[in-house]
Amino acid sequence: MLHKVFGRMLRMCPAAWEYLIRSLQFSCLLLFCALLLLSHSRGESALRLQAAAFQESSQVCLLLAVLIPPCLEDRLGTGAGSPPGSSDR
Repeated sequence: MLHKVFGRMLRMCPAAWEYLIRSLQFSCLLLFCALLLLSHSRGESALRLQAAAFQESSQVCLLLAVLIPPCLEDRLGTGAGSPPGSSDR
């Protein structure tokens, strides 16, 4: 089962790969900002709340990174999910 998942991931279209990579980068940036805010909060509840918001936003970004690339492949008609012969134009 896991072999099929990795095989499909490796056959994603370039737009899906781009979205996945950029989403992962943005998620890492949000987590880094949350870490910086937590390290400089010194008991300030406003900064801690902002750090929690960054952490939650990172989770939403990762969820979208999982859901949107298959939709892009279906929409563009390329990649592993396309019917045979549809990308030969």
